[in-house]
Amino acid sequence: MQNHRPLQFSVFLRPSQASAPRKTKRAVLPVLSFSLAAVLLGAPAWAQDGPQNKGQFILLSGITQPLLLKGSNIAFNYGLSDRIILEGSFGFGLSYKNLLSDEDEKLFNDVRTPLTGGFGIGYVPIKNLVVMFEPKFTNYKVEPKADKSFQYTTFTAGLGAYYNIYLFKGLLLQPAVKYWPKVGSTLNGDETTFRDAEGALRVDEARTPGNDGFIYNISLGWNFNRK
Repeated sequence: MQNHRPLQFSVFLRPSQASAPRKTKRAVLPVLSFSLAAVLLGAPAWAQDGPQNKGQFILLSGITQPLLLKGSNIAFNYGLSDRIILEGSFGFGLSYKNLLSDEDEKLFNDVRTPLTGGFGIGYVPIKNLVVMFEPKFTNYKVEPKADKSFQYTTFTAGLGAYYNIYLFKGLLLQPAVKYWPKVGSTLNGDETTFRDAEGALRVDEARTPGNDGFIYNISLGWNFNRK
């Protein structure tokens, strides 16, 4: 029986492995570069007045999910006070097929996330910057080439940070970086088995979102309270 370590997927959600395949590393670099540039462009806001977030509602849609994962993401931020933010986000129909390594392309037709989501609570240390605590769930559907598909859910609890860059009135970009370590799954022993084309039994471990739990994302949003 061979122990198959699952593929990592960068950008939003990705099964866990010791090192990311080249395809996914190339996919992450543009996201990180764009995020850094966006934060630098928004840096003058640091010198402005303190945060005024109480009662503000922001609705967002992920940019990276439809471009790279053929799915969608919707999220919201709501100001419970000027410093405390309630956050929720949900992803739908994500596919990692284009990010499979050469080895995994031989084993799987696709690896999908039909649904992922959860809520978080954040603190605003400086204007437009939010640091979050985020418990989340991620559902995976794995489709081996030579065996029946299987499905399970992983649970994570970690930290995240995002920065709001306002483009025009309420229109904003929100680059984010997150660390979601896996804390459990619905699989017994955190793993399951499947057979490859030669009939060999493989072990597939419960996947961890992101690159060993690290997730990079950019969203486009609208602040309904900003004029």
